[in-house]
Amino acid sequence: MKFLFFVLVGVGFTFLCPTHALAGETGLTVTPVFQEVTLATDEAEARFSITLTNQTDGPLVLRPSVVDFGSLDESGGVAFLGASDNLVRKYSLASWMRPEKDIVSLEAGESEDLRVVIENRESLSPGGHYGAVLFTIGNEEGDAKENAVAVNQLLSVLVFAKKEGGEIYRLNLLDRTWERSLLFGLSQTSLRFQNEGNVHIVPRGIVTLTDPLGRVVEKGIINTESSLVLPESQRTFVTKLSLVTPLLIPGRYTLTTDYRYDGQEAFESAVDTITLLPWPTFVAILVLGIGFFGLRLRKK
Repeated sequence: MKFLFFVLVGVGFTFLCPTHALAGETGLTVTPVFQEVTLATDEAEARFSITLTNQTDGPLVLRPSVVDFGSLDESGGVAFLGASDNLVRKYSLASWMRPEKDIVSLEAGESEDLRVVIENRESLSPGGHYGAVLFTIGNEEGDAKENAVAVNQLLSVLVFAKKEGGEIYRLNLLDRTWERSLLFGLSQTSLRFQNEGNVHIVPRGIVTLTDPLGRVVEKGIINTESSLVLPESQRTFVTKLSLVTPLLIPGRYTLTTDYRYDGQEAFESAVDTITLLPWPTFVAILVLGIGFFGLRLRKK
């Protein structure tokens, strides 16, 4: 797989991106940096616009280009890719996407909407397709406007396209681990999801910890940032647990993970049993133990 370069994001819904990207403190503003597009089977094409604003004191020359992107790792990073393996080609978008201009020239303070076209040709398969519109700022060849800012920076707009007519939605919880808290029961859980479908999905759900009496003592919300998982890829979500009621009873606690993806009606569940000795109980046992040994020593 050929990597052009990497970008770490938390897209979620946002994969997670801000609403705009800025090159330098007073450079180029690109809005939005995240674009969702749905293509019906009978549509010939889909269009969207990217707003470019020159916030410098001089003219800028921008050169848009398109590339594919995929998952970089399980933390939510993405990589801009060359279509050199089957997985990349399967979910490629760059071959069907084109900006309507090859060069955009902006005077100081000027804005322009660049339209981008996605062609819904027969060769574009149903399901998810992922590409990015890159903007090179400046002109290294020197054939740009006179006095144009001669820099070579890259900004990107991530495009999440979905062609209807054969979408597959399937989310699987591969693994789950947890961390114990010094004062309470658990501090957080790590949930490793795999998207086994052919479109991007957003995991949702709740994690609850119940004591031996069945009371909910801790709770956490899965994926509060609405981050998504690309097709045939994995992503790990850390869920912080908050205390609902003090843990007092030692014994076997139940950790329940209820999860689904956006649009799924029913939740799926995974259940684990954990033996916990809450700190108030531990302190009480320790005090009683010290008192017991103290009495025995006094009797001797």
